[in-house]
This record gives sequence, C-alpha cells and structure tokens, in this order.
Amino acid sequence: MHALRNRGLTLLELMIALAVAGILASIALPSFGRMLEDNRLTQTRNALVASLQLARALAVTSGRNVILCASSDGQRCRAGSDFSLGWLVYRDDNGNGRLDPGESVRDRHQLGIGEMRIRSSDGRPQIRFRIRGTASGTNTRLILCDRHPERGAQVVVANSGRIRSNMLQGRDC
Repeated sequence: MHALRNRGLTLLELMIALAVAGILASIALPSFGRMLEDNRLTQTRNALVASLQLARALAVTSGRNVILCASSDGQRCRAGSDFSLGWLVYRDDNGNGRLDPGESVRDRHQLGIGEMRIRSSDGRPQIRFRIRGTASGTNTRLILCDRHPERGAQVVVANSGRIRSNMLQGRDC
C-alpha cells in the first residue's frame, strides 16, 4: 500500500515565508511612499505650468489681460501669495485686476488642505499676462514644497512670459 503524502506547507516553512515577506515589505514601503509623494509634487508642478501656459495663450489669442491668482474655493481670488489651496485663471475683460461678475473663469485647480505648500517668492497674489504674452511686474518664482522639507519644485515666470520649472533639493522649502 502506498502511504498518503501530505502536500501542504509545514508550520516552520510558512513562518519563514511570512518573515521573508515582512522583511521585503519593510524595505519596499518607504520607497513606495516617497515615490507617491514625488509623483504628487510633479503632478502639481505640471498642473501649475499648464495653467500658466493657458493664461499666456488666452492673453495672446483674446487680446485681453489674463490673470492667474490664488484661490481657496475655485470661485474667487484670495489675498496673499499662498497658492497652497489652489488657483484659478480668468480673463480680465475690464482691466481692473479683479475677478468681477461676468468675467469667466477659464481654469481652476484645487488642492487639499495640507497637501502641499505653494508660495510666491516675492509675495505676489497674482500673475498677469498681457496681450503680447508678457508677464507684468518682475520675474516671479512659485515655490512648491511637499511634506518633506528636503524636496520641492519651482516654477519661474519671466517678464517675457517664458515659463520654466525644475525640482529643488531642500534649500528653498
């Protein structure tokens, strides 16, 4: 007669497999979390650059000033240079630098509370593009910082209207 063979795992084999899986997970999870935070920073930077490019293009094509301003609700501009809750883009039809009834919001982007810190380097509450695509005022730097102070990004808007961005390594966040 043939003896019945057990084809399962022993308790010792199962414990060793779980220990190895636990060690591998403890190594991989911090790296995965950092990758997700880096991805969020990159996505926010790209969204801000896209909104600025849209504002510039609208100014040129519409023949009106277009403004990107800080916004906490996506409906109106807020005072101050903190863009951490979001921003919006609108065409300033009457040229007064304020979002008035009847002026259409062309783009809006909202961020969650505490998700990221975004501030203007020179305290500007808005970036205005003129009809030739130039930006009014001095060059502006928008600095984006995530929860970790050693990582960040910046978006620079030159007077010429040129928009560029790059990652920062801790010195500005």
